[in-house]
Amino acid sequence: MKHQIKKAVCFILLCCLLPLHSLAGGFGKVRFDRVEHWIDGSRHVNYVQLIAQDPSLSPVADKINQAIRETAQIDSYLPLLPTLQQGGTGLRVWDSNSAASCGESMNVYRDGTGYFYLLMEAEGKMPVGRPSHRYYPMLFDMATGERVSFDQLFTDPEGAKEYIEAYLSDVMEPQLSSYMENNQLFPVPYENFGFSTDGHLILYYPHDQLSFLSGKSGAVAFRFSELWDYLDTSENGIALQMISSGSHYFQYNENRMPGELKEIIAYNPDNLPGLPTHPLGSTMEHILKRHAITTDSGYYPGGAYFETETPELLGTYLITDPSESYLTGILTGRIDMFGVETGKTEIEEAKRLLGSPAGELPMNEAAAEMYLVCPGSMLIYYFTPEFPVRKGETGQESSRISLALYADADGIIQFVKLSLE
Repeated sequence: MKHQIKKAVCFILLCCLLPLHSLAGGFGKVRFDRVEHWIDGSRHVNYVQLIAQDPSLSPVADKINQAIRETAQIDSYLPLLPTLQQGGTGLRVWDSNSAASCGESMNVYRDGTGYFYLLMEAEGKMPVGRPSHRYYPMLFDMATGERVSFDQLFTDPEGAKEYIEAYLSDVMEPQLSSYMENNQLFPVPYENFGFSTDGHLILYYPHDQLSFLSGKSGAVAFRFSELWDYLDTSENGIALQMISSGSHYFQYNENRMPGELKEIIAYNPDNLPGLPTHPLGSTMEHILKRHAITTDSGYYPGGAYFETETPELLGTYLITDPSESYLTGILTGRIDMFGVETGKTEIEEAKRLLGSPAGELPMNEAAAEMYLVCPGSMLIYYFTPEFPVRKGETGQESSRISLALYADADGIIQFVKLSLE
């Protein structure tokens, strides 16, 4: 069952870009260092290397180090640095887990061994061809130094692939033409997989097969809950060990008392669990430095909405005020929120978990189209944050947040929206 997850511990070990140094953490007998070849902010090649503190682990560390250099093409990028002129195309190669957010590389203990996950990115001058962008995800078994394969994550890998391919064909393909430069979803790059700490499996595509208008290579993400029937969810299941110990996956239990879920959400009501968005009230300027948008903004009642290229936010809209200066809402059709899962949870089960709503209203087709949801009905809940939420840089504050759940005509929750009031 989805909610019978054994506790796993995820350590965040890599922190922001610094000169060559020992990164915080390690597996006790292995140290993680970052090697930097730095000219300036647009011309540098940085990568992680493991140093064995125990000589017996040197073969494993050496094997992983060689795989990192080969997979991320380090020895092909390094000769390019001296050829690049200031102000030109540039070249950046970095471990994006840490560079993007000061620490999301995942290194997980298990029975004295563990797994080391690393996501490298390269942008700019390429060893071959025109300037471009590349992802290089890698997951290593620290006991052997071997790369972990896609199939090792699952008890039924073929079933997982069938589900993924059906979703890509039925849901993703119709959306591609509007915001993709290259838009070929097949073949699926199953061995180029990575993770988010909130429980997403991410598949990274070659740039010339799938890429966004921003120039970034394409990627698609699936919640673990979507793949649950196929994942290895045993105590030693690899994918579940990639989840942060603070994740909502560990905070939901099917035996919770009715209404207790509302208290959990009220503890941190300005963001939806499991989504890599900024809190409500954040400035859009700050948000759009992290999340590239797919197209121009669209109209939303009382403001505007944005779609982003971030794979974990597929099916999610960021809603703003009329001036598009700050985030007023988050609307998503892909979330597993403490067991309230879009596309699966029935409205009565949502009420059991969240308690009685403040209101329940019908949603006709015209209203549903305007609000980017489905016809059916809406449940509304209200929360008062401990401290008022500041709206952007205007100085205005909001002291109430609403949570709306939208069910279709069959009573299945299809959308969730969190909003400033």
